[in-house]
Amino acid sequence: MTPRSHLRQLLAYGLVVASTFGASNLRAEDSASVRLSVNVDSPTHTVHPNVYGHFLEHIYHSANGGLWGELVWNRSFELSNSGAGDWTVDDGEIIQSEMATNINFVFGDPTWGDYVMTCQARKDRGAEGFMILFRAADAEHFYWLNLGGWNNSRHAIEKKIGGRGGSIGRGRDGVIESGRWYDVRIRCEGDRIQCWLDNEQIIDMRDPRDPMLKGMIGLGTWGTQARYRNVRVTSLDGSQTLFEGEPDVPQRHMKVDYWEVVGEGKAERSSDAYNNDFSVALSTEGEPAGIVQSDYQFQPQRYAGSLAMKGFLPAGVKLELLDGDETLAETTLGPPTAGWAEYAFELSSPRATNNGKVRLTLQGQGSVRLDHLQMMGADARANHGFRPDLLEAVRGLRPPIIRWPGGCFASVYLWKDAIGPQSDRRIYSAYMWEDQDINSFGTDEYMTLCDKTGAQPLLVINTGVLQAGCGAPAQFLLNSPDDYLPYALDWLEYCNGDATTPMGALRAKHGHPEPYNVVYWELDNETWAAGVDAYIAKVKEFAPAFRAKAKELGVPIKLLACGGNRFDMRWNRRLIDACGPLFDYISIHNYEDPENFDSGVARYEALIAELAEYIANSDNPNMEIYNSEWNA
Repeated sequence: MTPRSHLRQLLAYGLVVASTFGASNLRAEDSASVRLSVNVDSPTHTVHPNVYGHFLEHIYHSANGGLWGELVWNRSFELSNSGAGDWTVDDGEIIQSEMATNINFVFGDPTWGDYVMTCQARKDRGAEGFMILFRAADAEHFYWLNLGGWNNSRHAIEKKIGGRGGSIGRGRDGVIESGRWYDVRIRCEGDRIQCWLDNEQIIDMRDPRDPMLKGMIGLGTWGTQARYRNVRVTSLDGSQTLFEGEPDVPQRHMKVDYWEVVGEGKAERSSDAYNNDFSVALSTEGEPAGIVQSDYQFQPQRYAGSLAMKGFLPAGVKLELLDGDETLAETTLGPPTAGWAEYAFELSSPRATNNGKVRLTLQGQGSVRLDHLQMMGADARANHGFRPDLLEAVRGLRPPIIRWPGGCFASVYLWKDAIGPQSDRRIYSAYMWEDQDINSFGTDEYMTLCDKTGAQPLLVINTGVLQAGCGAPAQFLLNSPDDYLPYALDWLEYCNGDATTPMGALRAKHGHPEPYNVVYWELDNETWAAGVDAYIAKVKEFAPAFRAKAKELGVPIKLLACGGNRFDMRWNRRLIDACGPLFDYISIHNYEDPENFDSGVARYEALIAELAEYIANSDNPNMEIYNSEWNA
């Protein structure tokens, strides 16, 4: 595209936006045709081509179960509770012991209207606090009081509708300490919500926009282990007790998520694994025994994959594609041997299904351990592993740049866990933002995505300054804080080094001999919980080392540093004053509350103007502002 055609394209976008926002102000008598003359030979301002970039984070199944074409859920049997939590009741205490995020359950009467809910809560371990649900119509529609949320920095009300939501009202700063009991009280009257923590009122707000006026209560955690006691619900005046005591807590119905045991044989999860931590051990005396996974929408095409297994089962394992109870295709794998091995298969579905299943059944008498069942359709295999419909949708956006892997996920991400053969990849077994990452989509897959969509890559580095991402504790840590810089430099070499470098040779071994030549590197994400001084120390450690490594590799780079949260100019000033010359962009985020959508634009514009002026008078006046996350 020529500079002139690019300018015309950007100008057209601007006219569309301007006409959209201006249309509501036109009176009928003003709607006569208007002639605009645009001189494209004398531009007064150039809009950066990356101004409308895109952001891909491993949350809400964007990669795993989304863009990437792997079809089997929980393919290595690592997950054991699907985010339901590990709830028990002991001596009057309701205890949740799982460290995953977004764990909760509701109980009580959905017709309850105005009421007061009280309880005592204690955090045993974890990065955040605890959550009290109220006015819950069901498990997908409720308010919750998030105490110690946002990396244990804030108390606020969140509203969840259809499984999605965000904070409402302003909330207040606060932390939840481990090992001590807190008194919690929530009062709901009409659209007014009041909350107290240890008899101190922390929230008094209204929700005038579509308030939820009836519902149950509930308990939850986010990346923490916690316990509750003395749960009670009364009428507003306290004259009527609606609930008191211990609820029926959720029970684990399956030991392995997304899989059901079929037949009469014995099935259990085993720590004797082909990869990662667990496998499934099955045994039978000859009666049918196996496992099945449902909810497949097969297409009339060929499916290929592999299954790892070991054991003694002379007749092997039957693998079937089903439509309900009808077998569409089947093959027998094995027989297994005493050592782990992968067994490849190909099967074809003759038609599309809405109730497809994958079933593994032991044949004859014996025992076997199964692990790492992977399967992909011919459409994805012919499309570099991507779901063709979703890849085409992303390509249609024409993204100029894609930021990856986060977001919060970047602060817990270890890139070497997601390179090489799929069976070698380490699985993150806890949930984060309703997703659990099997690392099937890693650096090489991301670079292929950028190549196929025409986007520039932007990689966000885990500097080790945080040990949690948005409250989700890191699944794995490096051995020492000192290890994060050389680990990140290896990533730079893997992406930009030629095949004579150690990491470049590893990339070539994985099928990509040519360097990716990644220009944009962001030094972590939303590091506010660590404090600005700790983050400045990381920038001073990482930025010079990255510049030196980039010079050695012969690929120029641009560095981005994490700016303040929303309107936090104190952070921005401290960062710019301390190390502004070390980076090229300051990365700022803004998630506006719905009630401020009308005023938030002007407030944020004022912040950007203030930040731009501060940069202009700094030691690095060429620094650019990069708004890497925002909500609409």
